[in-house]
Amino acid sequence: MRKILPILFFLALVGCRSSGGNPERVAERFLKAFYTHDYEKALGVADTVTRAHLEDELSRMRDSGITPAQWRAAAQPVIVEVEGIIADDGSRAVCAYKVLTSSDDANALIETLLLVKTDEGWRAAFY
Repeated sequence: MRKILPILFFLALVGCRSSGGNPERVAERFLKAFYTHDYEKALGVADTVTRAHLEDELSRMRDSGITPAQWRAAAQPVIVEVEGIIADDGSRAVCAYKVLTSSDDANALIETLLLVKTDEGWRAAFY
């Protein structure tokens, strides 16, 4: 039993870090899910305000007879390129990214995503 506890602690620590310990990783996970309309996946790394907006959108889709899978299938293919964290004060971070419609999209603008540090780790504050 004594050998198992350190292993379980390590796995728990790694799990916590991968879900909310790195703002750039959280930004990439959120942005890729959001722009491919996988709102259910985006919910896992969204702050409370963004989560409420996404849940409202999912509810509207279901009310209109569209399943989340149908919504994802209808999404325009995009490429999300995370440029990196451009500011981080320990409680808020700003991530720069581009959304490309193709690999040679020269018109993509650099956009930013705010991330906030919560008790759950870093979360995307999109709205």
